Amino acid sequence: MTTVISILGGSLYRSIRRLPHAGDGNAVILCVPYRATAEKTGEDQTVSLDHDLRYATKAEWNAGIEQYEAQRRCTSQVSSPSNGVVAEITARSSAAQKIQLFRSLFRGRDDVYAYGFLSKKTGRVGYAPAAWNEWMTLPNGKRVPTPSDQRRCKPLTDQVLLDHFTKRDSQFHNVVGLYPLSKDSKVWFLAIDFDDDGWKEEIIATKRVCENHGLHPIMERSRSGDGGHLWMFFSEEIGAAQARKMGTALLSEAAQKTHIRFRSYDRMFPNQDLLPSGGFGNLIALPLQRLARDAGNSVFVDE
Repeated sequence: MTTVISILGGSLYRSIRRLPHAGDGNAVILCVPYRATAEKTGEDQTVSLDHDLRYATKAEWNAGIEQYEAQRRCTSQVSSPSNGVVAEITARSSAAQKIQLFRSLFRGRDDVYAYGFLSKKTGRVGYAPAAWNEWMTLPNGKRVPTPSDQRRCKPLTDQVLLDHFTKRDSQFHNVVGLYPLSKDSKVWFLAIDFDDDGWKEEIIATKRVCENHGLHPIMERSRSGDGGHLWMFFSEEIGAAQARKMGTALLSEAAQKTHIRFRSYDRMFPNQDLLPSGGFGNLIALPLQRLARDAGNSVFVDE
C-alpha cells in the first residue's frame, strides 16, 4: 500500500487513520513521524503514543501533502533532473517552478505564517498569525481576538506565496511573515538584519567576511529601502543557537577587521535560541513582495 506523506511544521508525517469530527463533520487525521529509512529496510515503525502521535485537520493535512509533492517535483525536475543537468529557473519558468525554488531556500514553519496589516494607530505595518478563527464572538455580541491556545492557524500554501509575490494590497494583507524556528528549535537559514544609516557599508563588510570563510550569503534590500538582510542558507536543519553563534562570530570578525561600530545592526533571525513556550518566535517578512518591488525594494542586490 502506498504511504501517504504530508509535511507538518517542517517535518514529514504519515497517516494512521481518519477520525470523524463531531463538531463540523470534517475528518481529523491521526498521524506519526515518517521515517523513509525504516520503510525501505522493513524496520518496525512502532511509535510512542506519548510523544509521536499528532492530529491534523483535513485542511492542514492536504496542504502538507501539496507541499510534499511540490518539494518532490522540485527535487526531481529542478535539482536533479533525469538527464543529469541542473535545470535553470528563469523568468520564463512556470510560477510553480519559481515557488518550488523559493521554498527550497526560505524554509521555516509551514503549519503557520503571519500576514501583514496597516495599523490605524501608528500607520506602520504589523503582523499577526493567520488563522481560520482569528476572531470570536462573546455572549454579549462583542468580537474579540481568539486566544492563542484556541486559534486554528492557516498553513503556508503556494497560493499564499503567489499572492505575496504578485498582489498589490495597500493594507499589506498579502505580505507574508515566515516563522524560522521549528518546534524543536532548528532552522534552515540565518538572516542578519541591518537598518538605517550605514547599513550598506556594514552589510557588505559582513558579506566579505562570510566569503573569506567559504560562505556565500545573498543581500536583500529590505521592504522599506532603509536597510537590508544578509541571508545564509543551510543544506540541513541546524540548531538555532548554533546558527546564532555563527552569526555573532561573523559580525565580531567584521567589526574587528573594518573598525566599523555596526550601529545599523538590528538583530538576527532566528531571534531566539529556543522556541518560546506557547509561541512561534520572531517572524521575518519574506522578500519579493509586489508593492515593495514596485519601489525597488524587497529585492536581492549586489555590492
